[in-house]
Amino acid sequence: MSLKVKLVLLVAFCVVLPLLVVTFMTTRITSRLLQSELENNALKILTQTNNLVQNKIDPIFSYGFLAISNPVLPLAVRNGNRAILANVSQSIKKGLNLDIVEVLDGFGRVIYSENQGEVGLSRLDSHFIQKILLNYGEKRSLSTVGIEKRIQGLSIQIATILPGDVGGTLPAMILMGFYLDDNFFKELQSVIDGEFLIFSKKEIYASTLENKDSLISVIRSLSDKDWDLLQNKEKVFPELFLKNSTYVGTFAKLKPDVGDLYLAILLSKEKVIQLQNRTQNYIMLLGFFALLLAIALSYIFSQKLIAPLKHLRDVIDRIAKGESETRVEIDSKDEIGFLAYTFNAMMAQLKEAQSKLVRTERLAAIGQLASGVGHELRNPLAAIKNAIYYIRSVIKKNPLQQENEQVQKMMDIADNEINATVKISNDLLEFSRVMRMNPTSIPIQTILDSVFTVVSIPAHVNLKTKFAQNLPAVFVDQERMRQVFINLINNAVEAMPNGGALEIETSLEGDQEVCVFVRDTGMGIKEEDQKRIFEPLFSTKVKGTGLGLAIVHGIVEAHKASISLKSVLGKGTEFKVKIVQHL
Repeated sequence: MSLKVKLVLLVAFCVVLPLLVVTFMTTRITSRLLQSELENNALKILTQTNNLVQNKIDPIFSYGFLAISNPVLPLAVRNGNRAILANVSQSIKKGLNLDIVEVLDGFGRVIYSENQGEVGLSRLDSHFIQKILLNYGEKRSLSTVGIEKRIQGLSIQIATILPGDVGGTLPAMILMGFYLDDNFFKELQSVIDGEFLIFSKKEIYASTLENKDSLISVIRSLSDKDWDLLQNKEKVFPELFLKNSTYVGTFAKLKPDVGDLYLAILLSKEKVIQLQNRTQNYIMLLGFFALLLAIALSYIFSQKLIAPLKHLRDVIDRIAKGESETRVEIDSKDEIGFLAYTFNAMMAQLKEAQSKLVRTERLAAIGQLASGVGHELRNPLAAIKNAIYYIRSVIKKNPLQQENEQVQKMMDIADNEINATVKISNDLLEFSRVMRMNPTSIPIQTILDSVFTVVSIPAHVNLKTKFAQNLPAVFVDQERMRQVFINLINNAVEAMPNGGALEIETSLEGDQEVCVFVRDTGMGIKEEDQKRIFEPLFSTKVKGTGLGLAIVHGIVEAHKASISLKSVLGKGTEFKVKIVQHL
């Protein structure tokens, strides 16, 4: 199985497993949540219903106080002026959006009604009359709320006593009210799909249910405990079986308090279950799309992860085939990017190590060759030098030959060339030897002063020194380090055959590193030659052996110091030797 497939399966498993668990748990609690939500909705509808009733009643109470303060209506009642009563009634009905406006005498009989046939009918029962008397006698309120079941439907009505004695046990009253009819229930059913019922303990006043038996069973389903809770203005939530269906009911007392009047909201449990099933289906569908999304995301993620790894593998294959310059090109900031950076750094270090190994092997081979060549050259050169010395001594004894300038010139050339060859032989032997250090603590300026006693600075070269004061002493082999600066200064002078400036500077970097700079304004070194300048047998000079700077580099490294150069072709070169105080 490939890594890509494993990653896809892993991501899919990590997404799908929690999804299945969530789906299972959601299914378990959906029923409870939905039932609780439906009960909350029913409570909201109950609150809305009570608010609707209260909003209709409050303006009626307010108008009752206005009515008793206006003498027109009581006067019209006394005089039996139907025109005034009709005008005032229509104004009240339209202004308050009421269904009922009637004028009653002190016995509750109708004095005026829009329906002339209603006149003379007794509108208030004895219980309502007693309630009005109690409020009026104890001066609690001039308005009393009651209910009445009429042909048009259940009405909630407020009887407000008019001032003045019209005859009878009570002054006249104005009756204002509204019906809880089908329109009222339709308004509720537009908000929530359910059945509604307004009832008392003895009677059902209004309902969306048409089956009488069902209505009676609803009333009988309430236990005594339920009735006690309702009378104490608590809510009950019975489960009922009506019309071959199960309902979840919410029963509560209707507000404002108009007697033992209650409101029931019935929600079909089958619809609850259907809603539950729909919710579960939505969850399963959501889970399916989540699964597809998880697979797609896992594929994209695996591609994003696999592509860099594949590129890394390709680079390794190319390096294995000999393309050692190949590098991983990944710029991401994640772990794979760090892996690519580390791999490139490792390859750079490996290449550098290989270069050092090649250089070391080359130096070893050159050293072995130099040692053999040096030894082989020394003996014949010594013999030739002795022979020339002998010839010179013989010529001195022959007066005729002493005056021959050509002979003397040839002898000087032979002697100089032999000395140069001896120097080359000595350099070869010096390069091939294992360096043994004899370090001592010495000021760097002391070493440089001794260098100037040996090195001759030509007149066409302007020497400038810039020595820092109070530099710490360095722990070096004096002769070896002296050889380093002699070589560097001689090279600088040779780089300025037409004259120039030579600057020697010392400074301190940090607390432990003493630096010596040798700068010239000579020909400079090509950029491609700078990388090879310290290699043995490499030289930019016509007569150079290519061993001088190689020996300098070896001495500096033996001191655990460092040497570097900066050069601009045609402008000059700077060598910097950095020496730590202790080996």
